[in-house]
Amino acid sequence: MKAIQTLPSAMAIGILLLSNYAYANDKLIPIEQLTDYPLELLTEFKESKELCKGAQYGVVEYESPLSAKPGYITKADVTGDGIEDYIVNTERLVCEYGASIWGNFPSFNVYQGLANKKAKIIYSSTSFNVSDEIYPRVVSNEQGFFDIQEIGSGRECGQEGNFSFASMEACEITQHWNKRIQDMETKSIKVLSFE
Repeated sequence: MKAIQTLPSAMAIGILLLSNYAYANDKLIPIEQLTDYPLELLTEFKESKELCKGAQYGVVEYESPLSAKPGYITKADVTGDGIEDYIVNTERLVCEYGASIWGNFPSFNVYQGLANKKAKIIYSSTSFNVSDEIYPRVVSNEQGFFDIQEIGSGRECGQEGNFSFASMEACEITQHWNKRIQDMETKSIKVLSFE
């Protein structure tokens, strides 16, 4: 009988140890340590931390509840002006209070790097999680700078009609910065197959 009574506690301790082990392998960085970025990015980091804190339920309180996995911030020249731009991917955040507060369609923002360590947001989107690969990702283009690949779903992939979440198609969308119109535009869409 005592063994049955201690089973829930033993399971909870096991789950806690496994979750800490997984986090240790991900090389998490507390969000407060990300300080060497333009003010516009620091503001986004602060907003994400507040969102995470808002998910707190119960009495356990962490000193630093929000951490970033590698790939949270990607630096690459997306606009082709010779200055590094920033891709901020919320899918790479870990919130101790709510593991899935960003859901299956986590958002990402692209900031154009400007002179004097400033930045401005030039593109926002979501990227559906379909594999262990990190999306959005940057890929070099024929013009010597970088495009952004993200995962789209359903109508973004050209799927028509009514469809369930289970039958929704996924596709890899390559976005390219158009210098003439100063905006991102779709360069290609490739429907993905998971068979």
